[in-house]
Amino acid sequence: MQNRRYTFDDQPIYLLGERACGVRGYNNIQDFYVIRKQCLDTGTLFNDPEFHLSGRCVRPKDICDNPLFLINKTSSFDVRQGRLSEFWFLSAVASLSLNEKLFNRVVCDDNSFDNNYAGIFHFRFWQYARWVDVVIDDRLPANGNELVNLHSTQRNEFWLCLLEKAYAKLYGSYEALHAGMSCEAFEDFTGGVSEIYNLKGVQNNFYGLIEKAFERHSMITCFKNEAAEGLIRIHAYSIIKVKSFQIPNKEEKLQLLQFRNSSEDETEWIKTLNNKPQVWHKFLENEKKLIGLTVEHDNEFWISYQDFIKHFDRLDICILSASSLELEKDSIKCDLSLFEGQWMKEFSAGGCNNNDETFHLNPQYVLTLESSTDSEEHCQVTITLIQKNRRTRESTPPQFLVIGFSIYCVSELQLQQKPFKKEFFETTHCHHAVKFTNSRRVTDNCNLSAGNYVIVPSTFDPNEEGEFVLRVYSDNKHTLKEHDKDVEIKKVNPKIVEAHKVEKLFFDAANSNQEVGWGELKIILDSSIPKDIQQSGNSEGFSRENCRSLVAMMDIDLSRHVKLKEFEKFYSYYKLWKSAFKTFNKNENHKLNPLEFRDALESIGFYFGAQIIYSLIYQYGNDFNTVSYIDFIMCAVKIQTLIDIFEKKTKEDQARFTLEEWIMSTIYP
Repeated sequence: MQNRRYTFDDQPIYLLGERACGVRGYNNIQDFYVIRKQCLDTGTLFNDPEFHLSGRCVRPKDICDNPLFLINKTSSFDVRQGRLSEFWFLSAVASLSLNEKLFNRVVCDDNSFDNNYAGIFHFRFWQYARWVDVVIDDRLPANGNELVNLHSTQRNEFWLCLLEKAYAKLYGSYEALHAGMSCEAFEDFTGGVSEIYNLKGVQNNFYGLIEKAFERHSMITCFKNEAAEGLIRIHAYSIIKVKSFQIPNKEEKLQLLQFRNSSEDETEWIKTLNNKPQVWHKFLENEKKLIGLTVEHDNEFWISYQDFIKHFDRLDICILSASSLELEKDSIKCDLSLFEGQWMKEFSAGGCNNNDETFHLNPQYVLTLESSTDSEEHCQVTITLIQKNRRTRESTPPQFLVIGFSIYCVSELQLQQKPFKKEFFETTHCHHAVKFTNSRRVTDNCNLSAGNYVIVPSTFDPNEEGEFVLRVYSDNKHTLKEHDKDVEIKKVNPKIVEAHKVEKLFFDAANSNQEVGWGELKIILDSSIPKDIQQSGNSEGFSRENCRSLVAMMDIDLSRHVKLKEFEKFYSYYKLWKSAFKTFNKNENHKLNPLEFRDALESIGFYFGAQIIYSLIYQYGNDFNTVSYIDFIMCAVKIQTLIDIFEKKTKEDQARFTLEEWIMSTIYP
């Protein structure tokens, strides 16, 4: 990652379509600079083959004579909501535009209609622990010459509608943006962790929580479901200042919030502090300016905390990490950890803890929370579970799984068991459980004391497959580790096959040089496939490539043929692997499910955690994540070969290769 060509503030930027970008559905890598140069060299405008739009589309130069990407410095008042736009996305854009550092990360500064214009633009979004560069053309949905989606108040400014198009492309279509939440876009714009609060029945110290979030440069937005008191229904307001003051000659404090309305709607909050002389006029005008109680724009207004709680329904807070801001890490007291994982049917998709027989199969993560340096006994911990790749072009509207997570207290002694078995969850009380919901993300805030906890993310029902990102944010320092088996190779000595039987197999098939090539080996192995598998029609025998790989494994002198001594060693292992498959295969279709596959591997000495098992199943399994007899043999061959290569070069538990040695080791065998 350190050698990547594209970075921003030393963070790697992935290109949409790259294998490692974390976004599915795009197979062609689109490099903004490469494509722009090609268009400039050929004198053509870019037409994006990866993102097709139905209906009429126009380019900005068809709408006005002098299109500009960005006019002066952006502000949240640039935003106008189109007929097809989503207010949740609008509110997030409005908040983004208030922070120049964050804005410049998402909205690339080399976008222009003047310099090197070729009809191509690009934007960056955070996606599941990675920043991804998204390329678009500038054809925009329109009704006549009027843009139908989000756009700027100034007719010749286009950063806003292009940003929305790039975001729609990220998820596959404009339709995929329906029914979202602002916290989703907050996270995609910043890489921060979002929290959602229902304002009905909040605790007495809730204003302090908002103050704390503001001090940490968080993005804060609130919503109202019903129109009243001059507020707009189903609309987002950004909180841009939080201040509390001692009222002159009073014991009480004045707790205030400054709001900014991101809409062009001129509806105003009718109970501004200017209408409350008994409080507001206690401050002289010069005192207001001194302490920052000013209003710089018509769309801004101050509101008391009491009125805020009374009239608003929901508050969204996006906590930003130090890397998202121009701040030293120590200036923000927080710790953020992240893991990517998945639920796989019949392996790691155990469902919620109502499912006693399977819950323990879910991925497990151990959170170790350190003691606080201050007097507080508990620490606020924010845990977020995000579903990956559910809002895509193949799924409109998005089909979210019902997800949640459970938290259990664990001791140092209990941590020696990896992973925790069924008995642990049967005898251990659940310390905290979040409410399961079918949304992209589930977030909960917990007050936890120092110690060890196991977090178990899951779907509500078992055997539902999906990918996820688990993130933990806390005031105190913490560690988050996947709680799974360590990689371990145990020597399992295969049963020695009687010499005369091996010799007969070998020489019956050997060529005139008393050697076996891939063709002769195929004859031997095809005849050894268990009869029930042969009769079921589930095996067509070992392929040419299978047999060539097996020859490469045995071929010590690089002759491309196998001699008797080489074959004897292989065949004893082959019998061991064959026995393991037959022992753990419980299905009539003669294929190992993921759990059987892992058990079979362990029986021959290969102990792996879930991440390696996933990779092996992707390589050797079918579309149903099951592994056939021949694929299991080939998997075992590959693992054993890699182990042998590693051990030959190992010194002090590490193997060193030159580039040439590594390429040769991976090509043959």
